[in-house]
Amino acid sequence: MCESAIDAVHPRFSKKPASFYKGFKIALVQMKVGADKAQNIETAVREIHKAKSQGAHIVALPECFNSPYGTSFKIALVQMKVGADKAQNIETAVREIHKAKSQGAHIVALPECFNSPYGTKWFPEYAEEVRVSGTVPERCGGALYNTCTVWDGSGKLLAQHRKMHLFDIDIPDKITFRESEVLSAGDQITTFEYQGVKIGVGICYDLRFSEMAHLMAKQGCSVLIYPAAFNMTTGPKHWELLAKARANDEQLWVALVSPARDTEAGYVAWGHSTLVDPWANVVAKLDEKPGTLLADVDLSIVEEVRSQIPVRVQRRTDVYDTVLKTKC
Repeated sequence: MCESAIDAVHPRFSKKPASFYKGFKIALVQMKVGADKAQNIETAVREIHKAKSQGAHIVALPECFNSPYGTSFKIALVQMKVGADKAQNIETAVREIHKAKSQGAHIVALPECFNSPYGTKWFPEYAEEVRVSGTVPERCGGALYNTCTVWDGSGKLLAQHRKMHLFDIDIPDKITFRESEVLSAGDQITTFEYQGVKIGVGICYDLRFSEMAHLMAKQGCSVLIYPAAFNMTTGPKHWELLAKARANDEQLWVALVSPARDTEAGYVAWGHSTLVDPWANVVAKLDEKPGTLLADVDLSIVEEVRSQIPVRVQRRTDVYDTVLKTKC
């Protein structure tokens, strides 16, 4: 038999091993993938060695073998008691973050103003120039903002949202509050990506503005997270209603995370951190006491709802539209 052109060019092929003619043995590892990355890798290594000992020449691992695939993730909403002791507030937040992580949470959300009591008189005293995780009064130059920051596991800043809509309300004989007396308003829509999933961020009063939620959905968000501190007047009336409305309107997941209720505080939070699915069902909810809501976010429901009720492609944008304005 004549040598092939390849054999002539590559002499190392002139004497082919017997395995070349007989084929080779492949191992396809079908392993269970959970939230514990170290455990996933340990399982993969063990299965690779096992397959090799059984004569495998090639070992193939599944897609996303080190992490849960992007169709779902576990979210933790930390509803913590916030007091006047700033160091204690931060210590509590750090402890709850680690606790949630140990329970398999991929994303942990802290409440609005987790480092300080909620109130305009407290913001200047508790404001941070160096930003920390969660929602805090932020000092930038001569201005104060109500700011939420998002960080990844390596400490990289992914996003920063400054509350766009300031809480200025007057309900006679119940509550009068004007954030604008102390705070400046942000002017940016904020989104970030987690394992290919686009997530939007708003703060408290931002929840009431459907246009903002719609713009985040238009940018591809499947989840909206709102650190918020509704009070004992607006909380019972609108907390769950607004979460359901945003979830229903934009056909996505909505997470609201509140401080725990402290009846001795100057501003008493409603509590009841809540997770709502794209069908506008309340999937999980806390009461008013400190606690952490830990639940799975199934992203397949987003596509399920959007394909069955396709309002996103049925909007009459030839007649009306919601647009994002850019600053000059």
